Amino acid sequence: MKKTLVILAGGLGSRFGGLKQVEPIGENNEFIIDYSIYDAIKAGFSEVIFIIKKENYKVFKDTIGERIKKHINVKYAFQPLYIKGVSKKRMKPLGTAHALVSINKYIKDKFLLITADDFYGFNSFKIASELLEKDDNINIISYKLKDTLTESGSVKRGLCYKDYKDNITEIIESICEKRNSKIYVSNLDGTNERFIKEDIDVSMLIMTMNKKVLCLIEEKVNFFIKELNGDLTKETLIPIVLNELLKEKKIKVKNKRTDEKWYGITYREDLDKIKRVIKEKQLKGEYPKELWK
Repeated sequence: MKKTLVILAGGLGSRFGGLKQVEPIGENNEFIIDYSIYDAIKAGFSEVIFIIKKENYKVFKDTIGERIKKHINVKYAFQPLYIKGVSKKRMKPLGTAHALVSINKYIKDKFLLITADDFYGFNSFKIASELLEKDDNINIISYKLKDTLTESGSVKRGLCYKDYKDNITEIIESICEKRNSKIYVSNLDGTNERFIKEDIDVSMLIMTMNKKVLCLIEEKVNFFIKELNGDLTKETLIPIVLNELLKEKKIKVKNKRTDEKWYGITYREDLDKIKRVIKEKQLKGEYPKELWK
C-alpha cells in the first residue's frame, strides 16, 4: 500500500523567534523535517504532503522540497488565513485542526500525521508504518511526558488517558513544565495547576488517521468558524477536536507508546541540544552525515 506522510508546517514559531521549521540542525543544513522524512522513507513511506502557509511556499520548495523530491513524492497544501465568515482583522491562523482540513482533497484512505518541528525517532515511524498496514483505527504514537519536556520553559502536550485495552478515553491539551524535579500541568488558560506522574502518555501529534476522521474534523472546523463571532485569537486544535469526537463516541482512538525520546525546538535555547543529539546519532551510525547524498 502507498503510505502517505502529512506534515503540519504552517507555524511561524513565535516562541522560537522565526521560521523554526527551516532552522538548520545538521552539518549540511538539514532541518528537523529532513530527519523525519528520512526516517519515514526508511519505514516505507512514499509520499509527503506539507501543510504550509502559501507565503512560505517558495522557502519550502527551494530548500526541503528540492532536495527530497528525488526520494519521495512531494505535495503542498495551503492553510488559508482569510476565510469566509472570519474577520479580516484576524492575523492568526485558525489552528491545527483547520490546517488539517486543507489536505482533504489529497487523502483517500489512511495517512500518518506529524509536525515539522518535532524529532520523533525512527522507531516511531516504524510503529506507524506497521499500524497503517494492519489497523484502520486512529492510533496515537504516544511518548512518556518526561521524555517530551524542554528545560527552557513550558510546553503544550495532549495528556492521554486510556483504559486497560489501550483505548484512549480522553485527551486533555495542557500546559506542562518541569520545576524542582517535579512536573506541573495546568489548563490552557493557566488554571488548575497540579503535579502529575512523569510517565503519563502524551500526544506529540504523531498519529495514524483516516479519511473518515478527516471529514469529521472538517465538520467540527466549520462549526468552529460559525461560532467565532469576530474572535481574533481563538484556535481549533487537533487534540481538542479529537477529544470532542471521543466524547460524542464518533471515533475510537488507540494508544501505542513508543520507546523513543522526543526532541524539538520550542525555544531558541533548544537548538544546541538537538544539534548535539543529531551528532551523537551520526556517530552511532543511525544517520549519515549527508542525508540526501
